[in-house]
Amino acid sequence: MISTANQKITLDVLGPEHIDSATRCIAATFSKGEPMSETLGITPTEFEYFARLFIEKTATEQMSVVAVNEEGDVIGATISEDYTTDPPAGLENISEKFNPIFQLLGSLGERYANTHEVAPGSHYHIFMCGVYHQYAHRKLAQKLNRFAEDLAREKQYRALICEATGRVSQFVVASQLGFDYVDEIVYHDFLYEEQPVFADIDSVKSCIVYHKIL
Repeated sequence: MISTANQKITLDVLGPEHIDSATRCIAATFSKGEPMSETLGITPTEFEYFARLFIEKTATEQMSVVAVNEEGDVIGATISEDYTTDPPAGLENISEKFNPIFQLLGSLGERYANTHEVAPGSHYHIFMCGVYHQYAHRKLAQKLNRFAEDLAREKQYRALICEATGRVSQFVVASQLGFDYVDEIVYHDFLYEEQPVFADIDSVKSCIVYHKIL
């Protein structure tokens, strides 16, 4: 239990009862705060469909964590998965706007797998972390990710891995959570179908892969 600004916030493992409000939280925070999603014009509705697929899957696997207010609403969430897991069913129906993101993340994933020993149960993948703007200065992202790390240790994972796409997430992961730099793709250098689709991103240089050995 966390007491902050006269409100009690509870950290919990994401379960079926959290799916709807966790989906809304992730969709709202990523569509308006994540550099690639903003640049590609992914709407909250489009992101909500995408996020729900992963959140429904991870809810059954007990792999993700949420911050819940006194009303029972999710105000922050870290969505995680086994790094080798298959994508959720229905992913083929998401907006094509996501394709450049998948290609960029896929390239980073291939490079990581080519240089590190990865197997089922070895790497706990922190895929998405979002906190509503009004709670942004209460260090909830740090608390969520530390709770996720505890969960990964309980499940006997050997390492955490994440792709930090924005300046704030990169600072938190590297400076406050003890992750190590592994690899990056510079947004302005990335081409999708021969087009520099992320050339307008000026808030941050790169999408960076970090990991933390447990």
